[in-house]
Amino acid sequence: KVKHQDKPIRIEPVDWDWVTERAYEVYDSIKKELEKEHLDKACAVEAKSGEYFIGEDALDAVKKGRQKHPNGLFHVFRVGRKAYGKL
Repeated sequence: KVKHQDKPIRIEPVDWDWVTERAYEVYDSIKKELEKEHLDKACAVEAKSGEYFIGEDALDAVKKGRQKHPNGLFHVFRVGRKAYGKL
């Protein structure tokens, strides 16, 4: 447990395999639509809600997503490409 302002905070473990699988499900269902208008842009998929956010790059897309889902779990795709890049 981590203490924040003298109060313990419970940090839940994240199942990143699930986040990735869920993000691919969402992305695969919208991929063709996105490729028409957002080729080479970043697409951040928030796993729990299934919502996605488009940005100029990965940081921009996640920032947009965090405005609505501050504690969201995001996976980022590069629209129309196999990989976003090496991170």
